[in-house]
Amino acid sequence: MEADFLRILKEAVDSNRDAVLATVVDARGSVPRGTGARMIIFLDGQTFGTVGGGAIENRIIEEARAMKADAPPCMVSLDLDKDLGMKCGGAVSVFLEALCAAKRLVIFGGGHIGLALYTLAPLLVLQPVIVDERPDFCNASRFPGAELHPVLPEKAVERLCPGKRDHAVIVTHRHARDLECLRLLIDHPLAYIGMIGSRAKVESTLNALRSEGISEEKLATVHAPIGLNLGGRTPGEIAVSIASEIIAENHGSRPDGFAW
Repeated sequence: MEADFLRILKEAVDSNRDAVLATVVDARGSVPRGTGARMIIFLDGQTFGTVGGGAIENRIIEEARAMKADAPPCMVSLDLDKDLGMKCGGAVSVFLEALCAAKRLVIFGGGHIGLALYTLAPLLVLQPVIVDERPDFCNASRFPGAELHPVLPEKAVERLCPGKRDHAVIVTHRHARDLECLRLLIDHPLAYIGMIGSRAKVESTLNALRSEGISEEKLATVHAPIGLNLGGRTPGEIAVSIASEIIAENHGSRPDGFAW
């Protein structure tokens, strides 16, 4: 049971599923489960483990599902008689902790711009992830400390399970590859998605997705051409403009886009 619990816990974090870990930290009197009982509550309604079942568990699930993904841990204390109408005479305190995967900066393309943007990831408090099928452009020597995926985009997206805490930047070495990446990512609820390219290339790419039935609502979430209009053209300057746009997006600001 313990091994299964830890496996499910790891899978929850690795797959970016929103969940809450509930642990009984105090149990007094007649209660269904004692100190140390745990359960994982996924915010889509699924659960694993138990902290007592019945009215106790229903209240804990209700409290957990009301938590936001970034909510701080909290304690829920219940008197079974007064709070739940149970005549057991006991009381429990359950510690709730949101399980949040690291916020990631997923860079599709390990070229000059990808490398420059990678160096800015710590300043954005984002974990850098590099996706590039070319081993010379996706290795630990070039990107120390980054999570590396030297595979084609389809395989990388399958492994990464991108979610709403992820920031995806498409700066690959081929226009066709950029289109492939955008096609793979467009249905994921990302915190940010941007693609490099001239206005003509961007329009061509978006039109290709339109012809495949992708909605205007989804296409409108794509930042392309990518980055804010800071005036620079070097890889480092473009990386700064992309980082600036990510910051603006995360704070709900809407400054002018990049003018290619």
